[in-house]
Amino acid sequence: MADNDNLELRKNILRYALTIEHLINELILMYLSILNKATRSFGNKSSSLSFKGKIDLLYDIDVLSKQEHADLEMLMIFRNQFLHNLKCNSFSFAVKLFDRGIENRLVGFLDDNSISDIESRYSNAYGGLYYHCLKIIGAKIARRKQILSNKERVLTKNIEHSIFYIDVLFKFFDELLKKCNPRYGENKDLTNFKMELANLVSRKSKGIQRSKKYKVMQAELEEIMKPSSIEDFIK
Repeated sequence: MADNDNLELRKNILRYALTIEHLINELILMYLSILNKATRSFGNKSSSLSFKGKIDLLYDIDVLSKQEHADLEMLMIFRNQFLHNLKCNSFSFAVKLFDRGIENRLVGFLDDNSISDIESRYSNAYGGLYYHCLKIIGAKIARRKQILSNKERVLTKNIEHSIFYIDVLFKFFDELLKKCNPRYGENKDLTNFKMELANLVSRKSKGIQRSKKYKVMQAELEEIMKPSSIEDFIK
């Protein structure tokens, strides 16, 4: 390559693009519940989706808004020119390849209006665009992690409540049976009542534990408590 190919600039553009695309991959895998990161579509293989394909997918599943998609797309179109167009060795050159709308949007990310040199202004603005895109994807990843955490918490709490109420029920039966034990010197009718009540509670308790519905419920609780089941739920 020639001396004026500006390899340092191209290297920075590539670094920005690789960082953003890596985070986009992470975000897509989280939303699609793909645990294997060595995927054909979102890895580093020739079969993987393009940057454009990935942000289009995120837009289609309502993860990205129209404006967020447009901002990421603008980052991509500059990257494409610097990496695939040998003549594109400056932002000043790249901006001329697009309409004024792209230029105006890029300058909107300038964080220092005191910069007078046009190339420096564009470079600063592109850095602002990059950090803006980082915040977009970072916020989406954090939000998705929170949603998954909330789902896991809801499932775990519901199971804990079910187990709690079952334990309370049988503890109540045990306490009631203890209270029904005859006492020396008490009224015969009271003793008979206690015995009848104890027999009733015992039959009901054993009946519940032996019932098909109870056994099914217990099996379902055990199945839900498995890590793999919780993992499936929170996807």
